[in-house]
Amino acid sequence: MFNFFAQKKHGKRYHLKNEEMRRKAIFFSNLRKIIKSNLEADLGMKSYRLSVNNFADMTNAEFKTKMTGLRHKKPVTPKLKTVHKVSATNVKASVDWREKMVVTPVMNQGECGSCWAFSAASALETHTALKTGKLVQLSAQHLIDCDDDNDGCEGGLMNPAFEYVKQNNGLATDASYPYEERKGKCRYRNITIGASCRGYIDIAPYNENLMRDVVATTGPVCVGIDGDSLFFQFYASGVYDDFYCSKDPNHGILIVGYGTSNRGKDFWIIKNSWGKDWGENGFGLIARNKNMCGIATMPSYPVV
Repeated sequence: MFNFFAQKKHGKRYHLKNEEMRRKAIFFSNLRKIIKSNLEADLGMKSYRLSVNNFADMTNAEFKTKMTGLRHKKPVTPKLKTVHKVSATNVKASVDWREKMVVTPVMNQGECGSCWAFSAASALETHTALKTGKLVQLSAQHLIDCDDDNDGCEGGLMNPAFEYVKQNNGLATDASYPYEERKGKCRYRNITIGASCRGYIDIAPYNENLMRDVVATTGPVCVGIDGDSLFFQFYASGVYDDFYCSKDPNHGILIVGYGTSNRGKDFWIIKNSWGKDWGENGFGLIARNKNMCGIATMPSYPVV
């Protein structure tokens, strides 16, 4: 089973026998936890299921180090920012912007703490598509290389990324500035600008009704979550609701919709940047109206 996972499904190669044996032990330890969690789901104790994915040979500590990246060292004073505080009325009970064909496929940040760049780029993609009718995949790499107010693969935040796009007259398309999974030299030549940004708006924190209204009436919202819990690492389906998930965000994602499950559980639809092997083609559902994993701590969206 381990050989199928490592070699045939994910093309993993371990250069030393000791390393292979260590990864094998980690894999089976994680597998036991996945099986136990899914048995609890079968008994109705959990509203979500787990599965073996590309991260199954990583400890949770390794996963946290390699796959999150929502952090920032330098204070940034935005040139234009407002706070969204007013709720809408008569919003839909459910919204999924994927159904409107304005959400691009999930990409894979790899072992680079660039979640912030993918969250920001994805938000700009959809908000631009809603304005222009044209959906274009934008370059996270452009932000990683060029946004000095963030720290590339060492982490960052979405709002400074929006500010960079505003001050530098646009963000390149992914086709003209493709992802490299590392920070490189900023390139200004031979790139095609795919979107611009006039600024961003912070949503008043800890108000998920307000977040819902913005998602329904304006478009997707960037958020930070605690993304390093063991169960989130192997999330596969269902509404993620984990008592042990902290409220301290360390991973940037994008909310692309919301709804309520058949069992009456409110959820957010999230777009991740861990590839299509995680969740449901890279998307997932996370419990709504309880600040699950700190999702309501720092919501914002771009103005295009």
